[in-house]
Amino acid sequence: MARVKDKIAIVVGIILAMPLILYQVWAFVAPGLTVAERRMVRPWLPLAFAFFAVGTVIAYVILPFAAGFLMGFSTDDLQPLITAGAYFDFVTTMFLAFGLIMEFPILLYGLSRVGIVTSKRLVGARRMAILGIAIFATAITPGGDLVSPFVLGITMYLLFEGTIIAIRRSGK
Repeated sequence: MARVKDKIAIVVGIILAMPLILYQVWAFVAPGLTVAERRMVRPWLPLAFAFFAVGTVIAYVILPFAAGFLMGFSTDDLQPLITAGAYFDFVTTMFLAFGLIMEFPILLYGLSRVGIVTSKRLVGARRMAILGIAIFATAITPGGDLVSPFVLGITMYLLFEGTIIAIRRSGK
């Protein structure tokens, strides 16, 4: 089992190296794409990194609420025994989940580009999307506080609406 210092070093290293990692992935994939495909994908690379960063910032803002909720279960008879490893796993999971969730608009836009979804279809499914976002945000956020799923759900809904506008502007 890896020590906490090792886990922290690995995660921080990956975060700091992410621009270089994304560049290397792009350098590997780009030669296999046509010029039109490269032109279509290239603007999304920095945007994907920015969305991931926004997701981690949101997770950082929500972290005190989730941790406070979990600490609220302590009583005189039930004292929390928080270890650095367990806390780091909690924080890492939360940051990774929020970061990956923020890639949601890129996925929807990509699906629209290949003709699977359209802006009209997304508008028609808005009520189901809101329900799905609410259920997903409640299920994915660690802890049981109300702030974490609310903030994640609102963020995902705003991204959903922004994606509909972007897809509509692209003519799909």
